[in-house]
Amino acid sequence: MCSVLEVTSFTKTIYAHKIAYMRGYLFVHELSPALLEQIWQYMVLLWDILRGTQFPALLAEAPNYLIEGVKTSLFGTHIYSNYVFCTCQVDFLRQIVIRVKQYTYYPGNPIAFKNEINDTMYFIYYGEVEVLIETNDLYNPEVHDVLKEGDAFGVIQGLNPRYGHSNSYRARTYSIILQLYRLDWDYLLESFPDSRVEIYDRADTYQFTV
Repeated sequence: MCSVLEVTSFTKTIYAHKIAYMRGYLFVHELSPALLEQIWQYMVLLWDILRGTQFPALLAEAPNYLIEGVKTSLFGTHIYSNYVFCTCQVDFLRQIVIRVKQYTYYPGNPIAFKNEINDTMYFIYYGEVEVLIETNDLYNPEVHDVLKEGDAFGVIQGLNPRYGHSNSYRARTYSIILQLYRLDWDYLLESFPDSRVEIYDRADTYQFTV
């Protein structure tokens, strides 16, 4: 028991040093106080809930077959069951899942902004996300819809390099979001031409059904 407490205390001390160093670096480079405070609060919450880590760092350094096994087990259903990807070749989808990255958002954190072009699609692994529409008050958008675990957004924007998001998105609750960046995987399509056809044919339909 003492050993566990010692390791936890040691890990927390290392984490505290790292975020203090980062805070000092950003302060020296004259980051705005408001943004500096947002970063600080995020890092504190990251420790409180996830002990300072998102996808385990040690696992990220493991051989690909282990990373693939873990990510497929944890995240695979979000890719394999997605409308755009569900008819693609299995070997292609296995490699897509490896490239998914996990991010944590806390209530009120913005995830993506309207008209932002970031080549990224998002899958909700845990939590709820608000779909926002603009109002006359720039700082108080209206909640148009709430997306939940298993939902996806930004799919079309994550397939096309010049498509901006049609809405802004904000975490409603503590949320774990899986993000897939187009440039991390689209080169695979050269080796899977059948999957390319499936994805973009279904994407054409997807645009008119959501």
